[in-house]
Amino acid sequence: MCATHADTPADVAALDGKHVAGQVVEYVTDGQWADSVGARIVADPPLRWVAPTLLRPGTPPARDRLLAWTDALQLRPHVRVIQDGAVRARRTLPWPAAPDRIFRIPASMLDAANPAGGDIHIQISS
Repeated sequence: MCATHADTPADVAALDGKHVAGQVVEYVTDGQWADSVGARIVADPPLRWVAPTLLRPGTPPARDRLLAWTDALQLRPHVRVIQDGAVRARRTLPWPAAPDRIFRIPASMLDAANPAGGDIHIQISS
């Protein structure tokens, strides 16, 4: 899944669209998503949403990053990835997470997550 917002530049939106175009064509043709097996990615508050919403084997997020939306300002956000009760990754990012802006999280934070495991929770805090 890709996510765009009113302030997303057209070239960035086009690159995100290109990333998912093949899957959309398959869905329109066959009526089902290809390879829908994977672990669901969940945004925990204060995050409102995260994209993509599914970690599938061999399918990295577009442009190697997760996109998220927060309801609270985090100047130096501490990001945690939790799956099956274990912290799979944690990192303090040098850029802020601000309301009304897309917040980018490096996809490498999902490297230790298991696509065949339980839900993957993305959390941020100050």
